[in-house]
Amino acid sequence: MKREPALGRRALVRALTPLIVSLLSIVIVAATGLTTRSLFGTPLEDRFYGFFLDRYPLFLFAVCYGAAVIIAAAFEPGWRWGRMIAAPLGAAMFLALCLHPTFGGLVLRSGYMIGTVAFLSGVPTPAAVAAGAAASALVYGLALGLGVMLARLKRPRLAWGSLGRSIAAVLALWLGAVILAAPWALGMPSSGWPARALTLEATLIGVAIVAMALLPHAATAAASRFSETRPEPATDLPLGAEKKSIP
Repeated sequence: MKREPALGRRALVRALTPLIVSLLSIVIVAATGLTTRSLFGTPLEDRFYGFFLDRYPLFLFAVCYGAAVIIAAAFEPGWRWGRMIAAPLGAAMFLALCLHPTFGGLVLRSGYMIGTVAFLSGVPTPAAVAAGAAASALVYGLALGLGVMLARLKRPRLAWGSLGRSIAAVLALWLGAVILAAPWALGMPSSGWPARALTLEATLIGVAIVAMALLPHAATAAASRFSETRPEPATDLPLGAEKKSIP
């Protein structure tokens, strides 16, 4: 009876660890004064620049979150030797979809394309933003799901419960994408990072926005892990049934 609360706490810690890593990465960026100028002359210079970095800078911390989710999956109970090879492959695939050919990758480009087409077709701006966010969330979710599947070296369960949890995770990512799509509407300074170093005010606002964006997915991940690790309830036989089954 004591095992179930322990499993719940463990699932909660594993689900919240990537969120904490993502929020700490904002603090590290602020503490080090990291900007786009800091990357000049480094191999990252050709990767972190352009429209998507200037327009959706907080997506970087969603990338940190996804990479942390994949790495955390590799440390779950199971075949760890095989995961030492599979987990880096899953993380590399996820990062490629987020950062290739430049920042944003296919994730942001797909959302921007869908949102732009919807807007040019006469769809109201809020609906166009929601459509673009849905496309980005779907691509991000597929990349994250495949990366986690590789890291775990387990086939996904084909059941209605698994399908429901997957839909809930995508909806959570959709909500997060809508929040990250317009950080300035939530108080983020529009003429700040990454061109300039994060101020204390911008850091606190960025932490709050990223937490709001990623917490729904972290919560669904915690619920999913708890349901996967929860032991099956024992079925009590009627009194005397065991004796009757003995020849």
